[in-house]
Amino acid sequence: MRHLLFLSVLLLLVACSGGGGGGSSAPPAAPAPATPTTPTTPSTPPPSQPETPQPTLGEQTARIQTVVPSPLSAPLMNCLVRVETGACTFANVPLIGMQTSAPTVDDIMSRVIVSHEWMGTRFREILERMPPDMLLLMRGLTGIVISYDIRPSFYTSQTGAMYLDPDRMWLTEEERAVIDTAPDFRGEFAKKLDFIMLWRYVDGNTDIRAFERSLESISVRTAALLFHELAHANDFFPAVGHEGLNRNTNISALANPALSTRLANTLPLTSTVMKSLAQVSFNSNNVQPTPAEAALTAEDVAVEFPSDNANDYYNYSTEFEDIAMAFEEAMMFVNYGISRDVAVTNFPDSNTCNDFVVAWGQRNRIGDPGVQARSVLAVEQLLPERAAVIEDALANMPAPQQMAPGVNWCDNINLTSNPTGLSLPGKAAQTVETVRPYK
Repeated sequence: MRHLLFLSVLLLLVACSGGGGGGSSAPPAAPAPATPTTPTTPSTPPPSQPETPQPTLGEQTARIQTVVPSPLSAPLMNCLVRVETGACTFANVPLIGMQTSAPTVDDIMSRVIVSHEWMGTRFREILERMPPDMLLLMRGLTGIVISYDIRPSFYTSQTGAMYLDPDRMWLTEEERAVIDTAPDFRGEFAKKLDFIMLWRYVDGNTDIRAFERSLESISVRTAALLFHELAHANDFFPAVGHEGLNRNTNISALANPALSTRLANTLPLTSTVMKSLAQVSFNSNNVQPTPAEAALTAEDVAVEFPSDNANDYYNYSTEFEDIAMAFEEAMMFVNYGISRDVAVTNFPDSNTCNDFVVAWGQRNRIGDPGVQARSVLAVEQLLPERAAVIEDALANMPAPQQMAPGVNWCDNINLTSNPTGLSLPGKAAQTVETVRPYK
């Protein structure tokens, strides 16, 4: 029987949601996709807000521990893992940004809790390869939990922490063997529709998941996840507001996702069709499509989706995921030169990408002016110190490249002549031929 440390990760979400990661997705790590980050707000959440996966201590109590013993170890365990009544206040577990405006790797590692020792070692190695932007974004966290049985990764404003699935971080088969293999529970939701939207991050014309596992390649894959979850953290607790937070009040009562609301109000997504479909794909098995929605084909969605300014299907799940997706893709391009593919395809019974035929697809969708404006606004709010530099970089990015309709997802990866990008060391270990609907 599977011993869940975080049982509520299996709760069905009340609102649409890679990928984390995030969003409607496929091969690579997002994204962002995606991952369903489902924060809570004070009192009763509005109808548009999903329930929060509530971390609870399971049967592996003795295994989970802080990486760096310190005076914060017990408070972190009490709040982030046990979620004890009264334990989650900023007096007990202050945000990293309440203690330093420029976090170092050591500052961050002092807030990390793991189920296996290698996860702490690996996370430090990954952090040491992260761009400065990533360390700044860590100001919005109380801590980080990495455990063998977290799936999917998520952020919650109940504890102000992010909870990470270590699947992107392993390097050896021994490390991989301890990670729970249960599928992402959201995988069943999308099967109610006759289309799917896929995504991947590419280095030149190579899916980044295809590179041999090395510290460099897993760091890039993990970066997409971190940018996504940290967008949520800084949406609810932006650095500019840390000084005004009451340290003796419950953390969840102070959460205020004003930044995602501002994006939604300033540059709103307008497709009611995509918003309704996203409730079916990302919310829960209890949300059923209407007969008209169930009859929609990939070709129908291929007309609807590009007419709006979302960079991914997942944007339509909630305002929180919208800002996280807009931010994640921008940060991956600016910091790594990595491009993101998104496509509408049919939804075959197989899991082989040759069977997924593209009805519409693009690379670098945020190169479109309307889509990019939303990413720029997301960056201006979530990381204002870097906004001008990032905006300049985005302004010079390539225009979106169209995929060939009628050609499968695998073959549509070859869009760029003389591709440039990270040039990750190590040959591609495989052709990524399987499709995954989530990060």
